[in-house]
Amino acid sequence: MMLVHPWLLERLACPYDGGAIREGPATLVCAACGRHFAVVDGVPVMLRDDVAQTHDAVRDSLAQVQPVVDAATADPDAAPVPAEGPPPATQFRNELAPEIDDYVQEAVSATCGLMYESLVGHLDTYPIPEMRIPPGPGAGRTLVDVGCNWGRWSFAAARAGFTPIGVDPTLGAVRAASRVAKQIGATAHFVAGDARYLPLHDATANITFSYSVLQHLAKHDVRRALREMRRVLASGGSAIVQMPNALGARSLMVQAKRQFRRASGFEVRYWTIRELRAAFERLIGPTTVSVDGYFSLNPQTVDLSLLPLRYQAVVRTSDALRKASQHLPWLVTLADSLYLSAERSARD
Repeated sequence: MMLVHPWLLERLACPYDGGAIREGPATLVCAACGRHFAVVDGVPVMLRDDVAQTHDAVRDSLAQVQPVVDAATADPDAAPVPAEGPPPATQFRNELAPEIDDYVQEAVSATCGLMYESLVGHLDTYPIPEMRIPPGPGAGRTLVDVGCNWGRWSFAAARAGFTPIGVDPTLGAVRAASRVAKQIGATAHFVAGDARYLPLHDATANITFSYSVLQHLAKHDVRRALREMRRVLASGGSAIVQMPNALGARSLMVQAKRQFRRASGFEVRYWTIRELRAAFERLIGPTTVSVDGYFSLNPQTVDLSLLPLRYQAVVRTSDALRKASQHLPWLVTLADSLYLSAERSARD
């Protein structure tokens, strides 16, 4: 039995040197450098252990699979060693909707935003958003979801006809994404990987996408991630990334509360529109900036029925302003949440 889906295996590349990946008896192996990568529940774990990590979860992910990698390195023909990891959380199970994955029940606020805090442990459906993508069919096209967590945007892409590859450094998150994909019947593939060292071959994707993820990284790490998102794009492909606007009303309030000090850890880093446009155009290609929303970094109208009434009003107002910004471009400068859409230039 194959360790990972053949379609995904063909597209995987070593995050250290870009080498092709083949299957061994118990692990994936880089054909160039010989490094071994564990596979847990069909999810390849392709994280680098020789770089500064952006989150404690990455270190936890590496620790969970280290025994597998060590065993395969010592004896490549040995039988598989199961990866040890914490079991899925159960304290957040909604007994009225036991079909909702426990990980998602716990992580819904962390992944969808503070407006979803009251839903922790009380979800009765998966909050899967609608993806605003360039015109054209998704069928036959590949979308790489950078920082996918439990896969909500990957599933949105699958609904739009794309074949998504979700990449996230948190092993528990991508294992949950894989479980949810099976549960809802979505065709989607998931990899434990780092946005700065995407474990994919060049020109793999038609679209690279990221939502509410890169804002948590130091700006030099964001620039490295953008280079990677461009590298894996096919010619004419687009990178679509949500980022915060430093001059949005809510963004200014948050920055004022922390006295405009430099962000640290997993705090949000705020960018001006000029900074964003300059980075995307230099590292990817011609870029357009549009509004995602106001008063929040994650306003999703499809989730209105899930939210408390006070937040429904926020989301409705945000969406009205977003639509108005299409006719009044100056409103873009006041948005809290922006979409950057950059087309890969043909400079190399």
